[in-house]
Amino acid sequence: ATGLGIIDQLSNTINRIKQLSLSMLPDGMVRIIAKQNSIDNNTVIIASIIKTYFLMVIPVAVLVTTLGYLFDDQLTLYIFGKIEYKLYFQIGMIALPVSLFSASFRSFLKAYKEIKSIAFIEILVIILNLLLFIPLVYYLDITGGVIYATGSFIVTFIVVFSVVRKNIFIKYKISYSDIKNAKFSNIHFKELLAFISSGILVGAFSVFEEVTVRSLVVNQLGIEE
Repeated sequence: ATGLGIIDQLSNTINRIKQLSLSMLPDGMVRIIAKQNSIDNNTVIIASIIKTYFLMVIPVAVLVTTLGYLFDDQLTLYIFGKIEYKLYFQIGMIALPVSLFSASFRSFLKAYKEIKSIAFIEILVIILNLLLFIPLVYYLDITGGVIYATGSFIVTFIVVFSVVRKNIFIKYKISYSDIKNAKFSNIHFKELLAFISSGILVGAFSVFEEVTVRSLVVNQLGIEE
């Protein structure tokens, strides 16, 4: 079905671009924070790690999103095979920076080994996305499906951020002002760069392989079959 094909293509594209953009950066932060906690749960140091991490992620989010909109014609054709789906691609791109931050905040839960919180998020997100999906697709058809594909990432971010705020920031007394006033850490910046360099090559090949295969399928078979 056309609608399912578009939704699937859009969601997979956003997830793959997210994977390539972040590389192993969240994994790096998980290991650095976990290592620090095993030594001393120092709020000042943790805040510095978080600030350094986000000062790396924010420029990436801005750059990737900007490039997505600058090359929306080419990317629409590459992903969907038809330029008339350009608006759908543009709507979907709204979810890209949201997904980057969602993945980043989720990594805090892994760093603090909040397994129950992660499971809670997965269950709640499934329920909320289902409640979002049914009315949107029923009343708006394909357009509703595209809005759902974008909205599901936003729903996930809201849930993840809320849980992280309660179970990490409030629980461990890490405030916004602590992060804002923290120093940029050159040491942790170099550690995070090491994770990026080790993961970006593998990620790039993985994304290239999947997107190319999917693009060939779209071009040869279309998404209406």
